[in-house]
Amino acid sequence: MFYLSHLILMNPLLVVLTVIYRLMMISMMMTLKILPVNLMMTKRSPIISL
Repeated sequence: MFYLSHLILMNPLLVVLTVIYRLMMISMMMTLKILPVNLMMTKRSPIISL
């Protein structure tokens, strides 16, 4: 833990890159979770309309 904090202090650019990478990963996960729900909703909507 101490080594990691030391590395962060030494290289702020790395911190920015890791934050961006984490945000991208989170957004990917969110889209992957949302996509099947949207597909299910589109599949169910004709049944609901009928």
